[in-house]
Amino acid sequence: MGMLSVRQYTRRSIMILLGVLCISMVLLFLALRTHLLAQARITQQQRVAHQAENLSQTIRVYRDIVERLSARTEVADMLALSLADEAHDWALQMRSLLPGSVGLALFDDRGRLLGEPLRLRLGEMCRLDMHHYLSGEILPGPRVHRGVKGLEHFDLVASVNGIEGPVGVVFASFRLDLVQQALDRVTSPGQSLALLAYDGSVIAQTGRPGPDAWDYRTPVPGTAWTLQAFMPAPALDAVVVYFLVAFAVLATLLAVFLALTTRKLGRLFIGEMESIHRLVRELQEENPGLELKPRLQESRGLFDAIRGLAENIAARQRRLLQQSTTDDLTGVHNRRLLEPVCAELLDFVKSGGKGCLVIVDIDHFKQTNDLHGHATGDKVLKCLADALTSRGYEDPCIRLGGDEFVILLRAFEPAGMARWFHALSERFRANLAAAGIPGFEHCTLSAGAAALAPDMEDCSRALRRADEALYQAKKGGRNRVVVDAGETVG
Repeated sequence: MGMLSVRQYTRRSIMILLGVLCISMVLLFLALRTHLLAQARITQQQRVAHQAENLSQTIRVYRDIVERLSARTEVADMLALSLADEAHDWALQMRSLLPGSVGLALFDDRGRLLGEPLRLRLGEMCRLDMHHYLSGEILPGPRVHRGVKGLEHFDLVASVNGIEGPVGVVFASFRLDLVQQALDRVTSPGQSLALLAYDGSVIAQTGRPGPDAWDYRTPVPGTAWTLQAFMPAPALDAVVVYFLVAFAVLATLLAVFLALTTRKLGRLFIGEMESIHRLVRELQEENPGLELKPRLQESRGLFDAIRGLAENIAARQRRLLQQSTTDDLTGVHNRRLLEPVCAELLDFVKSGGKGCLVIVDIDHFKQTNDLHGHATGDKVLKCLADALTSRGYEDPCIRLGGDEFVILLRAFEPAGMARWFHALSERFRANLAAAGIPGFEHCTLSAGAAALAPDMEDCSRALRRADEALYQAKKGGRNRVVVDAGETVG
């Protein structure tokens, strides 16, 4: 992916933001529409349930009428005594008094009809239903019969109890027109209702459903019937349009504001970047004379940080240079400075001067570490380093490693090596005593020295000769210095 300018990045960011706003608008619109439709469905479902309850109240009115008839004393007597003629006449008389009644009859507890079925308007299906009822079989109801045109009806049954228990039932049938009238009363404008029987057939119906109508179904309490309602979908156009317009206006205002703001910020940012570039270039050229002032408050810290970073880098470079050429434990030069320091001394020797390379180490240093620990050994090394660097004149001192140190002496005289070595040993023991090193009086040094010659290209030959001289000093009993592996002094 190529690099982008601030302006390109700003334009791309605005386009992405507008895309996110558009997607958010669509998602919010869908969420709002779904929520409104869900709320509308809940409201309409509650409305249909209320209508079903009203229909249930209508059925309950007729059921209460039948139950009041079954509670009359003369009804229980006629059934208990099987008075068929009296029961027949009573049923005809009461049927004429019941509004919307199609048929009325009494059945005893053996399932026998008290009266003539034709005059009492009991069809074959009604008698079959009563047979199932009296045999204890539970049928969904109220039962609906449409066998005779003009006498379509639904049946209601109520048990009759005598002194010794059930003696029969009261059977009554009512016109389906009563249900149609009740359905007409509860139907709202624009709504289509259908009352379905237990077998799914239509008992009564109002209106015709539209092509986009929502379908609701709810049971009619106290019955096995179902109320089916077709209701038009709620009109959400006004709400949706208002939402879309409001969101579009808001998105436009936000986009314009962001465009103007980012344009100004882009100009300021580009100016700050140019100033920072100039500042970095001046620091690279080590010419921080031009004072650049930031225009943004947030950039002030960055300008100061760049200047501080440049100073820290310079200081760190100095520290790293020092650390790379200094021994961490003793503070003297480390082996990296051996060649350049020796080269300077060789130049001095080639110009007519004198120089000497001396290797000094501590006798039995390993035993000191083993007996008293490495911490004590480190103190002993520091004492030797202090002794080598505390002279009145500065001769380079380099730690080769372990307990071996190299000293490059100017104005070398072989005859003076004994005095030099004796003075070094005294300073070393004094430092040991001051540091509280146990058994310091037994700590001694050995040294090997080699003169530098003008024909030497580097210090490797002198270093080898001094090492051989050190070996001779060790071999000769330690606590001494040997010059050029042949002359022992001290």
